Amino acid sequence: MRRAAAWVRRSPADWQDRTLVLSDEAALKIYVNRQRMRLVDLMTTLARPATAKMLSDRMGISASSVKHHLDKLVSIGVVEVDHREHIHGILATYYRVTDRTIVLDSTDPALRPFTEQIVQDNFGQLLQGALAALAAWQADPDASWEDAWGLMHSNGAIFLTREEANALRRQILDFLEEHKTPRPGAEPVRFGLVSYRVQED
Repeated sequence: MRRAAAWVRRSPADWQDRTLVLSDEAALKIYVNRQRMRLVDLMTTLARPATAKMLSDRMGISASSVKHHLDKLVSIGVVEVDHREHIHGILATYYRVTDRTIVLDSTDPALRPFTEQIVQDNFGQLLQGALAALAAWQADPDASWEDAWGLMHSNGAIFLTREEANALRRQILDFLEEHKTPRPGAEPVRFGLVSYRVQED
């Protein structure tokens, strides 16, 4: 299942096998497309293989458009064919998002426009979803604080050494890896994690 896009200069050795680095302009042009990123997000939260028709019903666009986007995503390794099966005499193809985390190579300044667009799109969608979830919770007269467990927010500053920052990153990546698979009682929770070292003047 695809994790949210991240930005790396180098992947740690123990993380390379579970990452898909998009580092060339052609691949990024395919990935950095609002409909395709929306499609990947939908497939991630569905957490099960789906056909183009199943996805088109949820997205409100034609199955042929979804199939076109899926083929493009397959070509760069973000999506893969899970299996095929006959449904009412028609051979249907089921797709899934790769298990690897998608990362962007941040070493090339020429790729910065792609990075900026992904940041804006990802966090724009995340914010819209969070506000919609908050509105739904507020509109439910029977809702309690226990029902708002998915509505989490934190913003501030902490003080870390380089070693502590790297340890925190490893802890977060390990936690995400442990919780990427659906299980009874667990529901999909969208998240966005951003941190940066403040440069003093």
